[in-house]
Amino acid sequence: MIRFVVLVMSCLLLAACSDAEVSASAGGIERVEPPFWWQGFKNKELQLLVRGDDIGAMSADVDYAGVKVTRVERGDSPNYLFVYLDVNASADAGTFDIILSDGDRSISHNYELRSKNPNRAHATGFSAADSIYLITPDRFVNGDPDNDSVDGYEDEPDRDEEYGRHGGDIAGMLQSLDYIKDMGFTTIWINPVLENAMPQWSYHGYATTDFYKVDPRFGSNESYRELVAAARQKGIGTIMDMIVNHGGSNHWWADDLPTVDWYNVADERTKTSHFRTTNQDPYAS
Repeated sequence: MIRFVVLVMSCLLLAACSDAEVSASAGGIERVEPPFWWQGFKNKELQLLVRGDDIGAMSADVDYAGVKVTRVERGDSPNYLFVYLDVNASADAGTFDIILSDGDRSISHNYELRSKNPNRAHATGFSAADSIYLITPDRFVNGDPDNDSVDGYEDEPDRDEEYGRHGGDIAGMLQSLDYIKDMGFTTIWINPVLENAMPQWSYHGYATTDFYKVDPRFGSNESYRELVAAARQKGIGTIMDMIVNHGGSNHWWADDLPTVDWYNVADERTKTSHFRTTNQDPYAS
């Protein structure tokens, strides 16, 4: 398997780095992803993944100017519903209720549509003019020893273990911006800092268990935004590394997949080949 890396520049940061942590919603809806969106995109279609007990057969409706439900798609699990919204350019930023109903019950979720940043430069991409410094946060600088061990997260710090956590975090990167700038780098590429709630070997960040939440051993969604803003003040861009085609086996949907083919799993467990020739040898087939 070749990892597909999504690189997002500067403080667009997707929904993963919003100031709103994902939380359960009242009324029987446990999760809606993405947790909010923006008005003003060229592509008007927005797909929402909705999770709640026995909602799979329900219909969806919205009563908000400029936003309408175009269709719903049902998964194989009865606990998921894919709701497609059309967000017209005329839609104002604000909140509205997404109503799910099936005749016997009606539940709602308050959804937020935010104002899109009108300054296109806030998400400027990188180019050959940039000198990029790659950071594996856990192996960089431990700026906040208080978050090395967090209740509810099994993978404890162990500097003597090859795959153990060492304690590097967002605070450490924030404290090191002058060091990075003095070396002549114009951009930092940060390996994934999203939640990896795995029992072991999760320091690298590539076993994501929540794509919308920064791992508390690194910091928070807000501290990530603070880092990006501080880097920008020093003329340093930020590349967000976010791997969306695989995640950790402890991801919240792993025990109740939306569809039977949600994961690409062979009949028998096999190890990936990782044949590097396919992407590094210019003469390979």
